[in-house]
Amino acid sequence: MQTDEKLIDYIADLSRLELTAEEKKKYSIQMTEILNWIEQINKADIKDEDSFMYSSQAINNRAEDIAEEFTDRKLIIDNFKDREFDFLKVKKVIE
Repeated sequence: MQTDEKLIDYIADLSRLELTAEEKKKYSIQMTEILNWIEQINKADIKDEDSFMYSSQAINNRAEDIAEEFTDRKLIIDNFKDREFDFLKVKKVIE
């Protein structure tokens, strides 16, 4: 599948982007590659339920989230970006 310049212009307009001719060419190539990849996925045979269902029954192999107390307060303060003495400065989030 080949994307044309009209499609790239349309997407750029929706995204409120101004693209140079070079960027349009670059994005056209990338969009073509993405659409070709999607086309390949659409052609995949998923009639075999065993292979299709495996992903939904995959085992959770993530490590357990265990809270640990961190006692080196000075290390935190020394590595904080914006601070004054032992006070850590953060942006105001409440108006």
